[in-house]
Amino acid sequence: SQTATQDRAITARHILKRAPKITPNTVDEYNNTAYVIAAHALELITKKSWEEMTQEKIFNPLQMSSCGYGAVSSPEEKTPSAPWGHYKDN
Repeated sequence: SQTATQDRAITARHILKRAPKITPNTVDEYNNTAYVIAAHALELITKKSWEEMTQEKIFNPLQMSSCGYGAVSSPEEKTPSAPWGHYKDN
């Protein structure tokens, strides 16, 4: 089983090997993968996991004690056990 840090490293290597779909700096396009790559870069620089950094720099200073990481709930759950993720309906 891999850690989230290892998953980010694999994703970053995979994505960064590919040519961009659009010419950089020509179009604004939101993409979650950019955040995965940024998190991986910060992990390489700081030698800390993204989870450690967000806990230390965001959650702890703001006294956010119920934050976490992991899978989201399914829209089918009557009482969600976690936040719902994005999903396409039909």
